Amino acid sequence: MDTMTMNININKQNGSRISSGCYSTEGQSPNSSRNKTRRLNGSFPVSSSSSLSSSSSISGPPTVRFMTFSRRSASPESMIPVLSPCTYMTISLKNKKIKPRIDSFSLEQALYFEPYQESEIQIKLLKALRSSDLDQLRLFQEVGNNRSQQVVGVSGGVGVGGNEDKQHQDKNQDQQQQGKDENKTVDDDDDRSLKLQARNQFGENLVHLSCRMGISRDVLEFLVDDAKVPLNVRDRFGRTPLHNACMSALPNFDNIDFVIMHAPRQLLFEDDNGKIPFELIPQRCFERWTRFLSEKNILQRVSAELVKHDGLLLKG
Repeated sequence: MDTMTMNININKQNGSRISSGCYSTEGQSPNSSRNKTRRLNGSFPVSSSSSLSSSSSISGPPTVRFMTFSRRSASPESMIPVLSPCTYMTISLKNKKIKPRIDSFSLEQALYFEPYQESEIQIKLLKALRSSDLDQLRLFQEVGNNRSQQVVGVSGGVGVGGNEDKQHQDKNQDQQQQGKDENKTVDDDDDRSLKLQARNQFGENLVHLSCRMGISRDVLEFLVDDAKVPLNVRDRFGRTPLHNACMSALPNFDNIDFVIMHAPRQLLFEDDNGKIPFELIPQRCFERWTRFLSEKNILQRVSAELVKHDGLLLKG
């Protein structure tokens, strides 16, 4: 009996251990699996949201927030509209009762400008102009003046006595020899190509080219004041030197000031397309042009000069 009771107790203890172990494993496994699933379910939204946000930030299309950020970063000055210099000038001249434009086929333009011509400008002249070489330009001026004097000396009057005739012949021979030497040093082209007043195949002279290329004001003053290159010249398209100066994307305001003060009426002259110079100003240059006109007080000075000309005042 004792042995049997002991075996039964041992079996009961083993069974309880086994059953407790089974219950523990069976009880832990579903709890652990439930805990695992609950943890996954509880952490899934966090991981999914982070993965979605990371994927959207890396490979997704640009969001609206990015677009609004770029617009907010724009400076407030760029949003301010700039008045067109042409509108600014037109309003100012109308307030002074001055015509804002003159037709290209009007009698006033025909009387103002020199006749249209086409010729050829020597390459050395163009090189000296582009490099703003005043010394070389003065050399060309002297050569042109010497050649013109030679022509006058050859076709001049006849002396009274025989000695005077010999002296004139000797001078003519010396001048011809000097002309040959100068031709060797400069070029053998036509005399017209050596003159600073020459024009190219489009009817442009050196002042036209200087204003278009933005050459320094010293060169422009030399051409107009010393070399007597005319400002009142139109090219094939009816454009003045001021038209060329206004078309530049990098305007040289020193040259523009010089041309306007020497020829204020060029502000009003239309080209063959009906455009006055200020209508050819690029839009990206409006702000600089408006500042230039206001700081230099250009329009008031021009108005005072234009009032002196007949036929420019508006009626009424």
